[in-house]
Amino acid sequence: MIKKIALFLIVLMVFSSLAAWAQSGQYTATQLYQKAQRLQFDVKADPAKLNQRSNWERIIKSYKLIIDSYPNDPLVDDIIFITGGVYKEMYQIFGNRSYLDRSIAQYRTVLRDYPS
Repeated sequence: MIKKIALFLIVLMVFSSLAAWAQSGQYTATQLYQKAQRLQFDVKADPAKLNQRSNWERIIKSYKLIIDSYPNDPLVDDIIFITGGVYKEMYQIFGNRSYLDRSIAQYRTVLRDYPS
């Protein structure tokens, strides 16, 4: 139990730091994107992390932070598409229909807002 609490606090601190850095402009959208990709890779590579919903939610938050902080960056359409894939994976792992609905919504956003 103590390990779970410690892990949660560490995750919370990392995400808070990431949000603060993005808002202060210390990181570019590309740097945040690379960090989000590494987080996603780490979760997918570790069977212990793979089935923990909180890890997947951190991935989504990391990508959404970029979308919110840099809405006009050229990477945004790719990131929205990637979040669609992350939600699809969450649906496959956790079986929650709302993740599939979110995945479809992300893909539709890309088609509607970035048609080329």
